[in-house]
Amino acid sequence: MGQGGRVTVGDDRQEVRNDVSEWIIGPSGRPAGVSGPFTEVLLLTLDQAADRLQVSRSSLYREVRRGRLRVVKLGHLSRVRLEDLRAYVAGLAATAGCE
Repeated sequence: MGQGGRVTVGDDRQEVRNDVSEWIIGPSGRPAGVSGPFTEVLLLTLDQAADRLQVSRSSLYREVRRGRLRVVKLGHLSRVRLEDLRAYVAGLAATAGCE
């Protein structure tokens, strides 16, 4: 706000810019202004899954081809369910403990 309760154009633009960026990104990295049961990410792209596992895309695709990591199809899109990614990692830990 400017002096005397007036809003100058520059201040107004900055306020709007901040409000919009907080709504789009949010402090947690998720879309802000959205609450309830649908705020958690349920499906990941294969690139996102590879990033979370810190492996290359080709390594992730190899695991999918071998049937070690399940994917779901949405039309022509492939996605990894978060619970399937967690199960895959748990399976890795279990097989590593058996060796």
